[in-house]
Amino acid sequence: MSQGPIFPAGDPSGMPGPRIAVRQVSWWIFLVVGILCCLTAVGLMAFPWAPVNLLAFIIGASFIASGASAFLLQRGPAGTIGGLLLVVGGVLSIVFAQFTSAVIVNILGFGLLFMGALGLLIAVRAGGSAVVLLPSIVTIAAGVVTLVWPTVALTVVAVFIGLVLFAIGVFTIVQAFALRKQPLTITSI
Repeated sequence: MSQGPIFPAGDPSGMPGPRIAVRQVSWWIFLVVGILCCLTAVGLMAFPWAPVNLLAFIIGASFIASGASAFLLQRGPAGTIGGLLLVVGGVLSIVFAQFTSAVIVNILGFGLLFMGALGLLIAVRAGGSAVVLLPSIVTIAAGVVTLVWPTVALTVVAVFIGLVLFAIGVFTIVQAFALRKQPLTITSI
């Protein structure tokens, strides 16, 4: 908790007892979380071919950082539960690295297959022109490639997660400086 000036008893607020000026949220925590997110993102984008264990560790660390951020941003049960789930998910991702990587690749591969098949069905019902069919066929092919060559898929996923995590980190850093400019509130010690 950041501390401001201590007011003697009988300060202008009229509240009895010693008072202290504080910010609602410690801005520097957001700054640290944002910097860690950005560093993790740079690591993912710079070394997307890193071993599976490193990728799972980086993803787990980003979950933990996002959980800490959610825990601090959202007051009440939603922020507490969401932040806690992200932190637990991050720890489990690190502990079960091989499983984490397999899950990522399978979700991506089957998701692409499902989206491609759904797009194909919609395209056929809409008339089936080549312009409408081609994106669905490419998506199905990407799903097959993901399931057949998981290393290539993990590399693409690492770069994509790095880009998203970098954006989250920059946003969190901007929030930190916005919180820093928040006026001080007076509370009792």
